[in-house]
Amino acid sequence: MAELHVELVSVEREVWSGEATQVVAKTTEGEYDHIPEQAFFLCGGIEDVEANAKKLAG
Repeated sequence: MAELHVELVSVEREVWSGEATQVVAKTTEGEYDHIPEQAFFLCGGIEDVEANAKKLAG
């Protein structure tokens, strides 16, 4: 399985940096690991991500 270099950041600082084979996104509004990665690209909020995911699904 391919590894990714992941940097988890907050507004204040870098929280974690390292290699990973999987990233699961959990937020206060629920889990979003079912959404394709490209849906998160250049988005403001989770509403934008969900809209992008619908567009990608066709």
